[in-house]
Amino acid sequence: MLGWLRSKLSREVRIKGYEIGEQIFAGAFSNIHKGYHIERQIPVALKILTRSGSRIARRLDASPSTSWEGELLHRLDHPHIVKCIEYGTINKKRTYWLSLEYLEARLGFYVGRCRNVEEENDMLLIFSQIASAIRHLHDRNLVHRDICLSNIMLASEKVAKLIDFGLTVPVDSSVLRGRAGTPSYMAPEMIKKWQYIPATDIYSLGVVMYELITGRKPFTGVLPEQRMTSSLNVQPQPPSRMDLYCDPELERLVMRCMSKEPSKRAQSAAEVEDALFLLRRKRGLA
Repeated sequence: MLGWLRSKLSREVRIKGYEIGEQIFAGAFSNIHKGYHIERQIPVALKILTRSGSRIARRLDASPSTSWEGELLHRLDHPHIVKCIEYGTINKKRTYWLSLEYLEARLGFYVGRCRNVEEENDMLLIFSQIASAIRHLHDRNLVHRDICLSNIMLASEKVAKLIDFGLTVPVDSSVLRGRAGTPSYMAPEMIKKWQYIPATDIYSLGVVMYELITGRKPFTGVLPEQRMTSSLNVQPQPPSRMDLYCDPELERLVMRCMSKEPSKRAQSAAEVEDALFLLRRKRGLA
């Protein structure tokens, strides 16, 4: 069956200058394949948007105030944001695609490994890198809208990169209005009001940090609706209440980022990044 699917793909999708290999991710909006850039002779991740994903890209592409993921990523230049090599359309411009630097592992590798000072030091570095990437976006008036554990990957053991900018839009954009993101990480204002502001990404970052420290998600449920309801109504236990190791200052920062009210969170990614920098400097790590 898999062989049939791959051969079917190779007949339907051809991207000049690339060899398309095995599928490594399948989603509602895109499929990702291992690829090979023939001229540069480097491995890449080929992200080929589905019909739904291509429809979203066309809407972003058509608006003068927004850019679809390929164009947007090509303009961003940050050590902790995935690099876009090329982008384009195929099949009479109905299918959008982009080639990205190939990243091997997802950040989930670190979940629940924050058991002592040394492991927490590694976490502080990763958190700082992602906060820096989010700051880069926010400085350009962009909101990612889908900060979650699966959208952070590792270029090496201690180098994290933020990926998947398919829902990223300017703060004041009217394009793609509506609920967006991954239910377990979705901020209350997104769930209730479809509102997205920089603090929305801060909330999601707080959830990621909490999950990595504790090894569990703060908001759970079998169905997406249950996870969103949990996010609205449940106050997660601080890690210290679960007999887990966590620096008190880091715990306060994480819990503050997950405040239900946007005004009570860290007010910028720069504030989070600076707080993490101070924690690392106190330990002689920065």
